[in-house]
Amino acid sequence: MLAENRLTTGRYDASIDYANQLAVLAETESHAGYRAQAAGYLGILARRRGQLDEALAHQQSAVRVAREADL
Repeated sequence: MLAENRLTTGRYDASIDYANQLAVLAETESHAGYRAQAAGYLGILARRRGQLDEALAHQQSAVRVAREADL
């Protein structure tokens, strides 16, 4: 996963771009797993940037999508 690779190497802007692309793909393909992953990555990135409210919202979204899809 490109978003995860960029996240691991500290390239947060690139990781955000890839996570957003994954979110678009998830919506286009109606793929809950991709949607949950994208939200999870965006949550991690927001947390690392100190945006805690945004991080919490993304993480909660990731969990909600995963539970609803029984992932």
